[in-house]
Amino acid sequence: MKTSTNSVTCPRANHFLLFVISVVLYSTCACPRTEAAAQDQLSKGFKVTPDPSVKSFEALLSDSTGTFSLGFLRVNSKQLALAVIHVPSSEPLWLANPTQLAPWSDRTQLFFNGSLVISGTHAKVFWATGTQGDKVVLHDTSNLQVQKLDDSVSSVVWQSFDFPANTLVENQNFTSNMTLVSSNGLYSMRLGNDFIGLYAAFNEKSQQIYWRHKAMEAKADIIEGKGPIYARVESNGFMGMYQVGNPVAVDLQAFTSYQKNISGLLLVRLEPDGNLKGYYWDGSNWVLNYQAISNTCELPSPCGSYGLCTSGSGCSCLDNKTDVSSGKCFSSSSGGDFCRDDVEKENDFWVLRRNGVDLPFKELIRYKITSSLDQCEGFCENNCSCWGALYNNGSGFCYLVDYPIQTLLGVGDNSKVGYFKVRKGAGKKKMDVGFGFGIAALCAVIAVSIGAILFGSYKMWVRRRRVKQILEEEDGVSPGPYKNLGSASFRSIEMCNRSVSRLCIKNPDSRSSGHSKTSTIRRRQLTPIQIVTWLWIPLLTLIKMRLEKCWFCSSTVYPGHGIQFVRNDAKIMLALGCRASGLAWERWSNYYNSIVLAAESGDLSKCHKNFKMKRNPRKVKWTKAYRRLHGKDMTQDSTFEFERKRNRPERYDRNLAENTLKAIKKIDKIRVAREERHHKQRMKGKKSKEQREAAVELEQGIHMVKAPAVLAQDQSLTLPKIKVKVSQSQSEENQPMEE
Repeated sequence: MKTSTNSVTCPRANHFLLFVISVVLYSTCACPRTEAAAQDQLSKGFKVTPDPSVKSFEALLSDSTGTFSLGFLRVNSKQLALAVIHVPSSEPLWLANPTQLAPWSDRTQLFFNGSLVISGTHAKVFWATGTQGDKVVLHDTSNLQVQKLDDSVSSVVWQSFDFPANTLVENQNFTSNMTLVSSNGLYSMRLGNDFIGLYAAFNEKSQQIYWRHKAMEAKADIIEGKGPIYARVESNGFMGMYQVGNPVAVDLQAFTSYQKNISGLLLVRLEPDGNLKGYYWDGSNWVLNYQAISNTCELPSPCGSYGLCTSGSGCSCLDNKTDVSSGKCFSSSSGGDFCRDDVEKENDFWVLRRNGVDLPFKELIRYKITSSLDQCEGFCENNCSCWGALYNNGSGFCYLVDYPIQTLLGVGDNSKVGYFKVRKGAGKKKMDVGFGFGIAALCAVIAVSIGAILFGSYKMWVRRRRVKQILEEEDGVSPGPYKNLGSASFRSIEMCNRSVSRLCIKNPDSRSSGHSKTSTIRRRQLTPIQIVTWLWIPLLTLIKMRLEKCWFCSSTVYPGHGIQFVRNDAKIMLALGCRASGLAWERWSNYYNSIVLAAESGDLSKCHKNFKMKRNPRKVKWTKAYRRLHGKDMTQDSTFEFERKRNRPERYDRNLAENTLKAIKKIDKIRVAREERHHKQRMKGKKSKEQREAAVELEQGIHMVKAPAVLAQDQSLTLPKIKVKVSQSQSEENQPMEE
């Protein structure tokens, strides 16, 4: 029996082990990954997928010297680009797809079927040469070529030197049809008719040139119509500009290694900061050999948007308030200008002004000659595509900036004034999306918890009240939990459905009639809205504020100010004063036999003093009563009816209240306008009256200004005297007596 058991168990274990091994082998063979070692050429039918175990670069094709290699370059740890690298330094010299990277996965393929193609899932093509070739080779100059064989003669149908990325190597021609783009995509290099230019993509609509090198034409001249120019990095240590068909350079930019015996590779690269730099390989490191812009502050944006670069002081912000350590003073915004139709121009930005600033490449920016700073600012303010202006008081030049403001130069000349537009909301730190979701989730959890606690408390309160409910009777309430039914039997009381909180009372007298009469006593339950409303009522009462009018001067008396005279029957007689200080209680029984509540005491107010002197407000010139009585203020107007007190209750109407609040603002505007018209009409003849009074005063006191002797000599200094006609006939009483 024991032997038979062993004979059965061992074959089962062996079968299971064979099954596991077969599954592992099948899974390994079912999904084969096509791998390829570094080759000297790629033929038709070549296909490869990236190896997930490779950390940085997977070589696929090498040149004859082993200095350069083509392969998969891992970017951002999850993406790849087809690149040609310098093997000793692992420095990428050319990228096939810098703007459209492919994912690093086994579904991404590189194959050659006459055209070199990078494809992904669902036959998506990330990059392709679009050629009909026979093989792919990599030369010892780092030039990748697709060649076609015709009668054993190879012809180039595509090469990487015609599509540079951000680097030019020695002996590589750079023509006017090519563009060198930095790795961040913000800066580019292009050739003009007779110059090399560096451009910045600050604006979506256009690019701004910030460095320009014109051909010197020392050894050869550029002849129009003879062909375009091209640039090339020479192994002798310079970058030359040539015209097609002429081997003599029309311009030469010497490197540090010019005419030196250097065997390493030379290259020129457009850096992410916008500077064009040259390097050479000394066998272990890349050595800086050339740079187009030597001063850091003259770079397009070394301190970020709205930054200020000062030689020897470093970076700061234009507003002198924002910290530049974060990298940006204000967000320059992706919008190209202020010409959006959905936003009003005057409300879309605020203005920042700064003295002692200058543009780093102002000789390449358009300008206008203006006569004043206001005129220069007006050109930019009225132009929605203008982001700023810089005015020079010495020359009158007004430089207009048509791109978002970048780093400016700090100079000691305060005659150079900058006017810059800053989009509203710029500089505000945006909350991280994950952090925002976390805060929102936490607030939601807290709100739900509070709601659950309140709901549970409310239910417990309802249950306790249901248990402690007392039955009320018309005659009164008994101390026990039941109604006092007198001689009625307790059998007449029974509980109804417990889901409805009520008690059913059967009338025993109704049994004789064959049916029982049931009366239901329902309890009053408070809703949560009513509870919250009742809790808010004390807070709402604190917000109200009652304003009184001073009895003497008619000015407004605010709470905590003035004195109120209260009679023994609690009737408020009058309120006085709004300029006193202190706090005390006083009794004023000598005058009125009443209690006086003095919100302020100490120095009595002006109104209080005049009231104690028994002065009439209508005869004191600084009171409202005097002004209205003498026509200085309006006395009769329909707007005053709205301020009149009405001692009658009004039923609350929400619509009426809303309309009243809206009408108050309009009525105040109307009242102010009418008061201004009244004052203007009242002061209509004041100016002519003052002129007449001044003339009379001048005539009477002219001797105080000029001496009488001078006045006698020159009669023009005195005002002409008014001649009055006198009748010739005189009465006998007025004639002189004759002896």
